[in-house]
Amino acid sequence: MPKADAQSMSADELFALLRRIMVREFDLAEERIQLDSDFEGLDLDSIDAVDLAVSVEEEVGFQFDTDDLAQLVTLRDVVELIRGERSR
Repeated sequence: MPKADAQSMSADELFALLRRIMVREFDLAEERIQLDSDFEGLDLDSIDAVDLAVSVEEEVGFQFDTDDLAQLVTLRDVVELIRGERSR
C-alpha cells in the first residue's frame, strides 16, 4: 500500500523521495543525486531503473509502463512523468 499519493506531491517532494530511494537502494551519496543527474552518470543500468520503478510504485502507487522506463534519462524526466508533465 502506497505511503503517499504521487498526484498530490510537488516536484520538489517527488525529487526528495527519489533521492531517498536512490540513497537507500543503490547506496549512492546524496550529494551525487541532482534533479538533472542522468542514470548513466550515476552508474545505474536498466535493471536499476526497474528497481527504482518498483520502489516508487511501493512508495506512491505510480506505475511505470515498460516503454516509460526506456525513455527516462534524468531524474527530472521521472518527476515530470509522475506529475503528468511528460507524455507517456
